[in-house]
Amino acid sequence: MFIKNIKGFHLIELMIDIIIIGILASICFPIYTQPRIKAHRLEAETMLIKLVIALEEFHLENQTYEGATLADLNFSELIAANNYRIAIQSATDHSYVVIAKPLGKQETDDKECGILILNSNNQKNITGSGKVTECW
Repeated sequence: MFIKNIKGFHLIELMIDIIIIGILASICFPIYTQPRIKAHRLEAETMLIKLVIALEEFHLENQTYEGATLADLNFSELIAANNYRIAIQSATDHSYVVIAKPLGKQETDDKECGILILNSNNQKNITGSGKVTECW
């Protein structure tokens, strides 16, 4: 007795395909995560530098950094697809400190860098355990 050619997949073939897709996904997801984290961090760094430029313009007009706000400088508090919150941590007559604090998943995935800090002397710092040169 001959069996006719049956078209389609058997259940075992489908299960093997699902297992292969699951294995590939588990390998690829961490590879995708790191560039995404770095891209958000780079966007936050860029916004901090733009904020510093705006603060310098504010200082030229007012002879002080004191009183400058994100709203006055036309900056949104949430940046990098809502993964960072920027703030003017302190502002005096002659100095300032600006920060970018990671939020949500960015905060949990990027513990090595933590909060990005930039001051009026162009000194960069972080609150995480990583190296400043790797985070900036």
